[in-house]
Amino acid sequence: QSSLLEETPQSGEPVTFRWSREESRIAILNTSANAQALTLWMSDGDRPDNVIPARVAVYLDEVLLGDVAITNGFHPYTFSIPPSLASVMAERRETTSLTLLTNTWNPSRVLSVPDNRDLGVMVDRVEIQ
Repeated sequence: QSSLLEETPQSGEPVTFRWSREESRIAILNTSANAQALTLWMSDGDRPDNVIPARVAVYLDEVLLGDVAITNGFHPYTFSIPPSLASVMAERRETTSLTLLTNTWNPSRVLSVPDNRDLGVMVDRVEIQ
């Protein structure tokens, strides 16, 4: 099941997002050999204080680009793309996998609400430059 949700944060700009899970994948295609950075706009989704803080490990084509703590509110998180990886991705006809590994929490168990999903972080968009 694929669905985008919309939220209007304090900035007043509506964002669409998907919740990540413990392991989430995004297909990347048609990138430049000159690509230098991958930016993800993410939020911890206002995790309750009694839940472990959100962390995301970001892999592009199975190469670890970085591991970052995610805070509340949508913010850009930028990772450097190694030049050799950018070249390989640009030559590919098939997609490259962007993988997010995230610690999750479950609203049903933590807040006693009917939402039984294991939630990672909110991902608004991805940009490669």
